[in-house]
Amino acid sequence: MTVTVAKEERVVLISGCSAGGIGHHLALELAAHGCRVFAGVRTLSKAQTLVDNPLIEAVELDVTDDASVDAAVAYVLAATGGRIDILVNNAGINCAGPTVEIPLSQVHQVFNTNFIGLARLCRTVAPVMMDRRQGTIVNVGSVSGYTASPWFGYYTATKAAVHAYSDSLRMELAPFGVSVVVVAPGRIKSNIVDNYTETILDGNNTRYTMARPAIEKAVMFSQTEGATPASQFASVVVPKLLHRSPAAYITYGDASSSIWCMYYVPPVILDYLLGSYFGTHQLAKDLQSPSLSSPATTSVVVWVALAAAALGILYTFF
Repeated sequence: MTVTVAKEERVVLISGCSAGGIGHHLALELAAHGCRVFAGVRTLSKAQTLVDNPLIEAVELDVTDDASVDAAVAYVLAATGGRIDILVNNAGINCAGPTVEIPLSQVHQVFNTNFIGLARLCRTVAPVMMDRRQGTIVNVGSVSGYTASPWFGYYTATKAAVHAYSDSLRMELAPFGVSVVVVAPGRIKSNIVDNYTETILDGNNTRYTMARPAIEKAVMFSQTEGATPASQFASVVVPKLLHRSPAAYITYGDASSSIWCMYYVPPVILDYLLGSYFGTHQLAKDLQSPSLSSPATTSVVVWVALAAAALGILYTFF
């Protein structure tokens, strides 16, 4: 049955709203701002903590499945008299490990979820917004879309793709009155690691056995002490999304500014900084690599890196 939606009440469809994740908290915050929220989840039981809110309704939505996307969008449009004012593409999965050893089946899965699934929803919802000459599409990227790090090659590739796709989409939809926003979270405490169950290394065939501790540390990087709570992230981001003219990029969360600055750091310095933190330099030592920098070179690189970081911070804030 179609329900009349008050003119001032914006209709929001969000993907990836399972309990504990960013989408879950975005749904709660949007509802707190008076929006009518349709929270997409692959399994309805994962949205039990949301449905007590009278402004939130759970919708079965698997972004990797055409039929599921079509059915979810059709349901929302039927329930609201043909309206979706804001689409939030939040569904995503993690993918970590040595890039050359991750099975292609897993690569297909992460691209299908993080990028193709996002495009699938955009292709379905955008025409509705275009015909109404209004709407906002929010694509959740990542600061890793600005700067890649070891062990997350495919995940960061999907997020960089989201950023590039959104840039094109923003310009193409602007004539129709539709805004496109990229939200790039920093280190946000969420359930993304809880949902990551794939094997990090390829059993006995791996050449990265000595790097296992570094890879496991990297997987937990976004969830360690100091990470921004997802509820706090949502409380800061949602008012920006609801602005009459939202910014093209909203970057927020622990370490987001420093990671953004690294985009402008020369590769030789960036490789040193990230290689030191994520363990590729230690792996080179363990493998007795002849390409390892000498102590004198390392010292120079450290000082240059510090100078570049300082310049980046000055550029960002002043």
